[in-house]
Amino acid sequence: MKRFLTLLAALVMMVGCVQTASASPIATYSLPKGAQAVHLWDSSSWEIPAGLEGMYTLMQNAEMYGDVYLVRMPNGRALASVSVMKPDNALTAQELLALWPQIAQNIAKKGVSVDASESCACVETLYGFEALHIQTDITLGEWGSGITLDAEAIAFMRGDELLEVWAVVPKANAYPEDDPAAQELAADAEAMDSFVQSLNFTNLESLSTEGVPYADPEGRFGLVIPAGSTVLTAQSSQEEIDQARENYLAVHETGAEKLFDEYITDMRTQNVTVIFAENYHVVAEIYASQEEDFRDVTADQLAKLAQPIQQNLAEKYDVVLPLSTDERALISGHKHAWLNYWLRSGDADVQLDVLAAVLDDAWLYEVDLYTHNGNQEQRMLWYSFMTQTLRYTPPENALD
Repeated sequence: MKRFLTLLAALVMMVGCVQTASASPIATYSLPKGAQAVHLWDSSSWEIPAGLEGMYTLMQNAEMYGDVYLVRMPNGRALASVSVMKPDNALTAQELLALWPQIAQNIAKKGVSVDASESCACVETLYGFEALHIQTDITLGEWGSGITLDAEAIAFMRGDELLEVWAVVPKANAYPEDDPAAQELAADAEAMDSFVQSLNFTNLESLSTEGVPYADPEGRFGLVIPAGSTVLTAQSSQEEIDQARENYLAVHETGAEKLFDEYITDMRTQNVTVIFAENYHVVAEIYASQEEDFRDVTADQLAKLAQPIQQNLAEKYDVVLPLSTDERALISGHKHAWLNYWLRSGDADVQLDVLAAVLDDAWLYEVDLYTHNGNQEQRMLWYSFMTQTLRYTPPENALD
């Protein structure tokens, strides 16, 4: 089990939300081995177990009040959503409870039947907050051969934020005991229970970082970066580069000098923007260029470059291990290939995330995120800055 951070938004609550969360982590949780947590838009590629099409449709048709992520248990037979949004007005747990009939009615509009009994909803203290707690049955009907889901929801206010947890899993008797699907369901139900119990929404202040806007001088992109970051571009002076090198090497093991030299080589030869953050423990490179050879190349096709990228990295570093080469991410409204490697240079260990997409008119954008020692809190905090604030603005004329 690995610790991750997540930034998520609302599923079905009808409270007029218009503002999404900030670029700070809102929860920590343990992701069961083999489970996946992705942006709603990226979940369309998931393989759906036969008979559960309705469960996926229910969860993937979430109202887009903000950023929505879904969590898929290892066998795909249980789904969860964890969400955050800022409503126009704060709601007490009792006011949320009063919305239960409306919530049930809204779910039923999606083509399923819902047990809307008053006893299905109550107010309890969960995750350290007074919360609306819903435990109900949702029958998929023609969507899923009559399969009934155990559905649980928890909603509560944390300051001006409304947080929600939704978990759906078919009932234990959905399959015959001798059906392999029954064993998969039992495993996913256990994984779901572990995931939901692991969620933590408190004491996250140390994981938050103040952000400041940064605009590429050439107008190719803009984003919010952690305050105190150091940015190097092809226009940086040698004095600025030398100072960054001194600061970087001062906090890292022997071998980090090779990593730094590669950052500067990329900056000088490929016009890459290099951003040092988290006291030089996280480094982001942003590349943007019009590349005719990549015209109309899709994220799925970019993902097939995982092996050539690994070979290229192996020429530079002592150890290169592929961690994940078939993930997708959404940045600036574009689907990205998301490749992940573990690098070692001397005594310095780094986790590398490579995210790449091709936009209209053959603009290739790539973000490389280097996290020393694979610190997941720092890595996912930076990932949140990118997914929420990075905006691509390719010039209409590449010669401008």
